[in-house]
Amino acid sequence: MSRSVVAGLAALGLSLALAGPASADIMFTLDQASTLGSGNYGTVTVHQVGTDQVEVTVNLASNVGFVSTGLDTFAFNLDSSIPTLTASNFSNISPSGFTFVTASNSDGAGTMQYALSCGSACGSGGNTPNPGPLVFDLTATGLLETSFIGNAKTGAFFAVDICTDTSGTGCSAGQTGVTYTTTGTTTGGGGATSGGTVPEPATVALLGLGLAILSFGRRFGKRL
Repeated sequence: MSRSVVAGLAALGLSLALAGPASADIMFTLDQASTLGSGNYGTVTVHQVGTDQVEVTVNLASNVGFVSTGLDTFAFNLDSSIPTLTASNFSNISPSGFTFVTASNSDGAGTMQYALSCGSACGSGGNTPNPGPLVFDLTATGLLETSFIGNAKTGAFFAVDICTDTSGTGCSAGQTGVTYTTTGTTTGGGGATSGGTVPEPATVALLGLGLAILSFGRRFGKRL
C-alpha cells in the first residue's frame, strides 16, 4: 500500500470524524405554574427533523389534559431572527382545532411570541380536556432546536393551558391553569441548558476510526 493511499484513508477517516456532532433532542419539563402550584405536568421535546424543520412533542403527565380556557393552549418563544413560521403534520389532536397566532399572553407565564389555540379539539373552557400527546412540525428558514428562547418576564420557553383532572367531561375551579418550562436538557447528556448539541456515539466512533487510520498511516510510512 502506497503512502498516498494511506494518507488518503487517514484524511477520509478524519474528515468523517470531524464533520461535526449530530444534533441532540432537547427536553423541557413543564414544572412551573401560575395558579396550580409547581409540579411535573409533562414535557416538551424538540427534535430536528431536517433543514429548517423541528418536530415538537408535548407529552402531558397522567390525568392532565389540554384545554382552552380563554388562553392559547400551547405557546412558545423563538429567536427574533426566525422569519415567517408555519405549523404542520399534527398528530393525535385534529389540526382543524388549532389556530396559529402571534403575541400571546399566557397568564402567569408572561407574553409568548407564538401560540396554537386548541378550539374544537379541546372543547370550550375546561370542557372535554384532551390528554394528547400533541405532536407537530414547525418550519421556518434557519429554524433549529436551539432557536427556542425564554421570555423576559419568567424565562418561559413554552406554556400550556391544562386541566389537572381528565377523569370527567369538564374541569372545575382550581383544576385549570397555565404550566410552563424555563429550562431545557439535552437528552444525550450535557446538563441543563437553553439548547445545544452533544456528540452522538456514531460521531465518537468515527473520530476513533480517523485517529486509528492516521496512526497506522504514520507507522506504515516510516517503514517505507
